[in-house]
Amino acid sequence: MQTLRQELTTKETELTRKEAEVARAEETIRREQQQIQEMRQRETALVQAKDREIAMLQQQLGEKYSYTCQVSGPGLTSATVNHPTHILVQLTDCSGRPYSLPLNVTAQLELVLKATPTNTPEATPICLPVVTVTEETMPTSRSPWSKKPSSQYKVSYTPVSRGQHKLHVQVNDREINGSPFTLTVYPDPRQLGHPVRTVTGLDQPYGMVFNSHQEMIVSERRGHRLSIFDIRGQEIRTFGSHGDSPDQMEHPTGIATDDTHNIYVSSEHKLQKFTSRV
Repeated sequence: MQTLRQELTTKETELTRKEAEVARAEETIRREQQQIQEMRQRETALVQAKDREIAMLQQQLGEKYSYTCQVSGPGLTSATVNHPTHILVQLTDCSGRPYSLPLNVTAQLELVLKATPTNTPEATPICLPVVTVTEETMPTSRSPWSKKPSSQYKVSYTPVSRGQHKLHVQVNDREINGSPFTLTVYPDPRQLGHPVRTVTGLDQPYGMVFNSHQEMIVSERRGHRLSIFDIRGQEIRTFGSHGDSPDQMEHPTGIATDDTHNIYVSSEHKLQKFTSRV
């Protein structure tokens, strides 16, 4: 009986010891969880402070420095459809000195190029995101950008529609000095068309005019004559030869017609008038 009591006492002591160990472990876990929570709070506070710093720098850049930014480059006033071009944006401070951003540029600088057609107001503007991605409202090539020395940014873009445009250059949603700029986009010369009919056999053709019969009259400067073709390019007749007589020509160039189908020709040192049926 005595032995049984001793075993029971020993087990009770062991149970008490284990309960104490569990309590200490739970306390350790509680303290560690509290430390983790405090670390998360400090991390959140640091991120918020950094965000406030970035926002302040963005505001300073937008409110102070965007007005003194300078823009240059071949793509500022003229461009060609489907041909890449670029502009250079120089970031400067309020004193006109190059402005360098102390933090990650992509995190705080939004440089956006927009081209709005002026000849077709109902057309959707082109939005060309450069650093911060924004919604593109018209199909166009994404504008690559690269940072050059002295806080100068090279902005490349490819026009997709011809005509007059207003080129907006914005830094953090604010127009820079001089923006918007007048941009003329010319058609792609490779897409102007293909020849459908060719007239050959002319000797240095110079001037051309159509009369009321839809006939094409061409002056041949080196051939000293005029050639007349129908609307299909078939030769109807030619007249003239080299010389000084009234019915001869000498290097004819400019030609014109009147309502009575007369033909006027300018050649070396004289003007000549021919009837419609020579």
